Amino acid sequence: MIVVVGPPGVGKSALVGAARPGALCIDAEAESCIADLAAAVGRALGIEAVRPEAVGLALAAREQTDLIIDQADLLIAEALPTLQSWVELAPNLRIALTSRIRPRDGDVLELAPLTEAQAVTLLRAEAGGLVAEALLPDLAHALDCLPLALLFAGRRLRLLPAAALLADPELAADRDRLAHLAAGSLERLGAGARAVLGRLSLFEGSVPLSDAVRFVGPGGVEHLQELRDASLLHSTPDRIRLLTPVRLAARRALTPKAAAAARRHHEEHVAALLATPNPPPAVRAELEA
Repeated sequence: MIVVVGPPGVGKSALVGAARPGALCIDAEAESCIADLAAAVGRALGIEAVRPEAVGLALAAREQTDLIIDQADLLIAEALPTLQSWVELAPNLRIALTSRIRPRDGDVLELAPLTEAQAVTLLRAEAGGLVAEALLPDLAHALDCLPLALLFAGRRLRLLPAAALLADPELAADRDRLAHLAAGSLERLGAGARAVLGRLSLFEGSVPLSDAVRFVGPGGVEHLQELRDASLLHSTPDRIRLLTPVRLAARRALTPKAAAAARRHHEEHVAALLATPNPPPAVRAELEA
């Protein structure tokens, strides 16, 4: 059993589906408890089993089963012990789950955005014709190298030049759909993490981790951890950033009052950093931008 985690739009469902062709696939987005999930698996198997134990026995009676449980965010913690018992009952059962929530236990594969080279290859393939090659790396980075956003942009390249997409991000991707992808995850956050996410959404690019810790203030590190565990915060050893779907959803979720407060907090933070004696030129240029 493996859990594939990652941010919205990174391609978890597509990857698992391609790796397990012919698998039984259960969309668990609306399933909130293990009983509901067991019933859904039972229906896919063509049985009327309701109890999870009965579903496990039905799986054990099959020669081999690949089972995909997609979008398991709502029940990932509750489901894993039962799913593990199914695997123990059925040695020929393979289970793959997708979730934005990182489980505390088990085998986890975390998907990150594509590399620049991979993103450019995807744009080129989806465009299906002559494109301005020199602009593709910039377009890929403008879309955070996220596969779903790149697919949108690649299709747009069949109609519009890359320069037009770079000049107007609204043309490059379906921003409403990208924001909708992350909206459900925001609703499941605690109030503190939602507030921190709203503040961070005002940063267009990545932020040094040390600056982010100062920006969120006392106690904010726990909220950053909650965002990271929910795949809503992309991090490297020294920087963090919100990917496009999360940033769009977070901004749209702000009330006018919260948005005004977040802007003031952001302006004060940037002004304080600019006032630091002799900041490195790269840091000053980034802040002024």
